[in-house]
Amino acid sequence: MYMAGIYNYWYNALTQKSEFTFSILTTHANPKMEEIHNTKKRMPVILSENDAQLWLKSDAIERQKMCKPCNDNEILSHIVSRKLNSPKNQRNEAWAIEPAFFANQTRLF
Repeated sequence: MYMAGIYNYWYNALTQKSEFTFSILTTHANPKMEEIHNTKKRMPVILSENDAQLWLKSDAIERQKMCKPCNDNEILSHIVSRKLNSPKNQRNEAWAIEPAFFANQTRLF
């Protein structure tokens, strides 16, 4: 999966160190993601492989045109474990992306 992002390499006068920072860009949510991120109604700008290459070669105006939600059928979603909500759990493991099912669950997204 490719996501649109921006980065900067800069000097931090407070720490007297050079910093490399980046951000993943977001856009308004498509209908599927609206159900998941229903408060802020946003999602990452997901790029196709062709658009990812174009992103690297384009100017700001062309990149802005790519900042739109992808189609619902381009992403899959499922409920994951509530254990992901706690930093006390080791979350960088395979279980973190496995589907989870809860009592009284009536549907997936």
